[in-house]
Amino acid sequence: MAYSYPTTGFTFTLPPSHFDPLKASDRRLREYGFPTRRQLGAGWYSVVRHMQHPVTPPPYLVALAGVSAASPGAGRAVSSAQGRPCQSGITVLCWGGRYVTGHTYTSVDTKWWEPHFTASGCDTAAWSQWAGLGGIFGGYLGQDGTLFNAPNAGAHQAFIAKVSSGDPGNAIPVGLYATPGYQFFASVAWDAGNSWYDFELVNEHTNQSVTAHSSKVSDPGAQSAEVITEDPFIGGQWTDPGDL
Repeated sequence: MAYSYPTTGFTFTLPPSHFDPLKASDRRLREYGFPTRRQLGAGWYSVVRHMQHPVTPPPYLVALAGVSAASPGAGRAVSSAQGRPCQSGITVLCWGGRYVTGHTYTSVDTKWWEPHFTASGCDTAAWSQWAGLGGIFGGYLGQDGTLFNAPNAGAHQAFIAKVSSGDPGNAIPVGLYATPGYQFFASVAWDAGNSWYDFELVNEHTNQSVTAHSSKVSDPGAQSAEVITEDPFIGGQWTDPGDL
């Protein structure tokens, strides 16, 4: 079963009830949007064994207009990603993590322990964690991860996004949430045969997962890949991490 959302440019795949990803071939895994053994290598089993409860896609998707987790631009920071100023004249930094360049990249994946947050008294305090393919050198990026304190998104809700010609990369919340204190997995892969991004998101505590792919993209931005912790861009400004 596939659920297509043309206005947002994403399609979600749902395998049949009898499908067992641990016994499926790489060809069948790719058909249903699951990460393949070739893609994840030795880490494949530890991820796929948690993908036991695919989340049923919603009746519609909502793009969070003006909410994005933009990729760091080339030359803004060294590859150890110490961060860039969120606004001129202040010293807070809005992102950190790591990106790589110098090759052609077909996928990126990461795990993290979803953090707990204390109550914030600042309306502009927000957080995101994501994996991305592309974005360092310009206008193409596929990314997925989780958000906290973003308008119209739930706490620790997972999101997917793509930046391409005519698409600004607004975050698209999906029906999956991370559990604070537990591991969460995110992956973005480029499907050259179909010219789209594949997304996999897994809550490794509840064993719930989401698999989706984007609409066709003319350029994957495959000259870079990154894993970033960021205070996202909301309503035309970088958010302030100080109260989280």
